[in-house]
Amino acid sequence: MPDDVPGWPLMEEEVLILEGKDKIYFNFPYQLYKKELRRRLLRYNVEVNIKEDVLGGKRVEITVDKQVGLEIKAWLSIRLPTMREKYYVTELEEVSHAKEEA
Repeated sequence: MPDDVPGWPLMEEEVLILEGKDKIYFNFPYQLYKKELRRRLLRYNVEVNIKEDVLGGKRVEITVDKQVGLEIKAWLSIRLPTMREKYYVTELEEVSHAKEEA
C-alpha cells in the first residue's frame, strides 16, 4: 500500500478505489480477484500485492497509472452489477490544496 493510503479495515465485499493525480490505487477482495480480475489484469502487467485485512480477509492491492486505472474502473462499473456476489465500491479522490492568493 502506498504511504499516503490510510490503513483502515475494509469489509469483505468492499472494493476501495483511491484516485490520485497520476495513479489509481485499488484494494479488491481476493475472491473477486481470483474469479474475475486475475485474467483481466494480466494484460496490464500489474504488480499484485496480496494482504490480510482485519475485517475483509484476504485482499489484493494494486497501484496503476491513471489510464489503466480508468479502464479498470470502467470495467468494474459494468461487471460488478451483473455478478452473483454483491460487491460495492468505496471511491475517494485526492484533493489538492492549492494556496489561494489574495
